[in-house]
Amino acid sequence: MSPRRVTGVRAHPSGVGWQARMMLDGRSLSRTFTHYEEAVAWRSSQVVRRGRGADPSSGRTLFGDHWDQWRAGLIRRPGTLARNDSAYRTYIGPRWRRTPLDAITRAHCQEWVGELVAVGLAPATVGRVVRITATCVQAAVDDDVLERNPFRRLHLPEVPDEESRYLTVDEAHAIESAMDEHWSLVVPFAMDTGLRISELCGLQVGDVTFNRPAWVVHVRRIVTEESGRAVIGPPKTRAGIRVVPTLTPAVADRVAAHIAKRGLSPTDQLFSGPLGGIMRPVNWRGRVWRPAVDVSGIADPDVATPHSMRHGAVARWIEAGVVDPYKMARWLGHRSPATVTALYGHLIPEDTTWLTTRMAAESDAAEARARSGGVRKIG
Repeated sequence: MSPRRVTGVRAHPSGVGWQARMMLDGRSLSRTFTHYEEAVAWRSSQVVRRGRGADPSSGRTLFGDHWDQWRAGLIRRPGTLARNDSAYRTYIGPRWRRTPLDAITRAHCQEWVGELVAVGLAPATVGRVVRITATCVQAAVDDDVLERNPFRRLHLPEVPDEESRYLTVDEAHAIESAMDEHWSLVVPFAMDTGLRISELCGLQVGDVTFNRPAWVVHVRRIVTEESGRAVIGPPKTRAGIRVVPTLTPAVADRVAAHIAKRGLSPTDQLFSGPLGGIMRPVNWRGRVWRPAVDVSGIADPDVATPHSMRHGAVARWIEAGVVDPYKMARWLGHRSPATVTALYGHLIPEDTTWLTTRMAAESDAAEARARSGGVRKIG
């Protein structure tokens, strides 16, 4: 039985698919679909959009042209823009740049996800690439160019839960011992404070102060690398600007000796190169960290990164008795304690002594009441 015909929708002259048509300012606008229902839905949505004053033909804009316009208006950190551009060049542009926006269906998008997985992209990378694409297309929806965003709510590969690699105190000491003396203080400092590598690079001498009864570290800036040059700026989020009160006295004494030996002023970088240059994350990883790790003899050296020191610091805090995720989130610069629970929950001990003690007390009280006749027996 053939479907009920809707004005403006007909079988395609080629005999394959269905063609939806409408007139716009004396011009014919048409689209071809595999299924009749898709053709009807498209034509109906264009009529509604035209009733709101939108131009139905704007959906014919090529994805690549829309990306260029969207990209030009972005206000993001240079590093974020560079990552977006890389994703477009490698994965997004080759698939979508010549496709009209309104020709992209959810089925096409889901098929693309499968293609990304098939070429071996990690689940997290697939998710990031799709999110960038969805954000770009959402701008077209917001501008009334499209009725809906086909990249939203796709079925994405599940990102496996992996426990964070964290350094033990012994491993950190082995890496420190293998490191050039000029840089060795960075390791115990990071193992105390849990600072990210970019935050360690951004520290100035005046950021380490004595606030009774302990030394504290003020995180106020980070160093990133853009186009081969070091850029100093504020942390990425407001939560990143914080005070970390976990510097141990022994490491604080070493910091004081370090400052005195080098004759540093409050506005000098706390950690800098042998010639006074800014400590740069990428260079430090490759030229200082990696060689030291390779000769340290620690287990799993391939997955030990500078971020492992951050995880190691959290493990030390928890072992010392800090289990409050709100407090740890504040020290780590996370906006939500849920992030701390997700990353480090497996390290937090489940102390249920209070629960079992209370349950036992209630059972004992009930048994005592039964013996004293306070409970009437049934039957």
